[in-house]
Amino acid sequence: MKLMLLDEPTTGLDPETKRTTWDVIKSIDKKQTSMLLSTHDMAEADTLADHIVILANGKAIFSGSTTFLKKACSE
Repeated sequence: MKLMLLDEPTTGLDPETKRTTWDVIKSIDKKQTSMLLSTHDMAEADTLADHIVILANGKAIFSGSTTFLKKACSE
């Protein structure tokens, strides 16, 4: 198993390059590689993540799927 750490991988990229980067990230074999990605872009998290952890002041304040996060925020 491999671990890939990505810290704000698309910050500062133009929209086309950002989408290309997303495609490359999505093409990585999830059975062989685990990925930890930090981002402030919720669209990016929604597109790339299976599981989201939101941190505030060094503590996890949310952990779950993007679907669960959307439901929790809309209530």
